[in-house]
Amino acid sequence: MKHKKGRSERLQARKPYASNQRPKARTETPTAAVAPLAFGNTSQSNPSRLPIPPSDLLQCTRPRPLRETLLEQIYINFPGIEPRTDWEIMHLGTSRHEGTPEEIYAWLDEMYAKEMSYNPDVDACVQRMLDTPVALTGRKPVPGDKMVYSRPIPDSNYSIRLFPGAHDAAEYCMDFVETATGQPVNSPFEYELWSVPNPETPWLTAGMTMKLGTIERAHRMKLEDIPPGKEKFVLRDGQTCMLLRPGKRAVRFTVPVRPLMQTGLPEEEVDVLEFPKVTMP
Repeated sequence: MKHKKGRSERLQARKPYASNQRPKARTETPTAAVAPLAFGNTSQSNPSRLPIPPSDLLQCTRPRPLRETLLEQIYINFPGIEPRTDWEIMHLGTSRHEGTPEEIYAWLDEMYAKEMSYNPDVDACVQRMLDTPVALTGRKPVPGDKMVYSRPIPDSNYSIRLFPGAHDAAEYCMDFVETATGQPVNSPFEYELWSVPNPETPWLTAGMTMKLGTIERAHRMKLEDIPPGKEKFVLRDGQTCMLLRPGKRAVRFTVPVRPLMQTGLPEEEVDVLEFPKVTMP
């Protein structure tokens, strides 16, 4: 009869994560800066767990395996920690924990044993999830990233920065940065951001006026709980926005539009007639 390993044997058999499964070397140097990522609620009852913006996801303009995305996040949030299994990639990539490497590995072993006690098939489930291609939005850009644009806000020491999110969802992100340094900041002054009709064709978007909020505030995070420089808006390609500040002139801008992604589906069989996009009277 074939012997089925118990939980203790599985824990003992765990080996370091194979280096040939990691993504290629990162261009940025891991730091202690918090760039958290989460896919659900975070526990506030454990004092060793830190509050996590649920949307602070690594930027991925085209789909790629979730494993690669989480590994990059782990290298930033847990320098010196090497995941030993897929389960650890999933857990480290979607949570935060403070401690020495020994304490973090002990914490992982404890969490794994608890999960195995009620879900013996967790390893197979996690592997399937990590192999799934995903397109995520939200990582702040690093030097060398393309399609990142900053424009100074008049009568201010800050700029509006736009950087790409998930391409297939036509998502672009926005944050505020210091004009002099380029460092991102959270809500540096009193303002409102509104989605407004495009002034070139206002009749096409007349009913699309609405006040916008950051992803973090949408998840009920207080401004003081958002890690410094991590606040962001998620806009859409081609969206026109208006920044309102008390006592100052309004600022309007339109988000860049990227070419549509190739879906692989057969193109619609139609003949296209080209007319001028802009004409003068």
